[in-house]
Amino acid sequence: SHVHKVIIPAGINHGQRMTYHGEGNCGTEGGSPGNLIILINVKQHKYFKRKDNDIYMDLPLSFVTAAIGGEIDVPTLDGNMRYTIPEGTESGTLFRIKGKGIKYLKREMYGDLYFTVNVETPRNLTSSQKELLKTFNTTLSKTQEPKQKKFYE
Repeated sequence: SHVHKVIIPAGINHGQRMTYHGEGNCGTEGGSPGNLIILINVKQHKYFKRKDNDIYMDLPLSFVTAAIGGEIDVPTLDGNMRYTIPEGTESGTLFRIKGKGIKYLKREMYGDLYFTVNVETPRNLTSSQKELLKTFNTTLSKTQEPKQKKFYE
C-alpha cells in the first residue's frame, strides 16, 4: 500500500475531484501507472450551512437585545466577531457580514456570512421578573407594536 499526501485547497466544493496523473496503480503488463482520483466529500457543520461560497446560520438572540439593540458575538470561520444589532430587531431578520464566507477556489476572494436571528422568549421567570414585564407592558403604546395594532384593526 502507498500513502500519498495531498493538499486540499481552500474553497473546494463537495463532489469535486482532484486528479493526480500517474499516481494510481501500475498498469497491466508493464503499462504506465493510472491516475489517483480523490472525490471530495465535505462534512456538514453543526451550525454553518454552505451555499456556494456563502455561509448561512441561525443565531439565538436575547429578547432584550432584540428590543433595545446591542453588540453580540457572531461565530465565523476565523472565530467570534462583534456585531451591532439595531434596536427593534424582529425574529427572522437576516444580517450579512461581507467577506466572512468561504474562500473562492484559486482566488483571493471570499463569500459572505449570513445569519438569521431567532429571538428567544425568556422562560421560568421569577414572580418579580413577571411583575417587571407586566409593568413594562402597561407603558407600551399601540404604535410600539404595529403588527398587533394592524392585525386587530
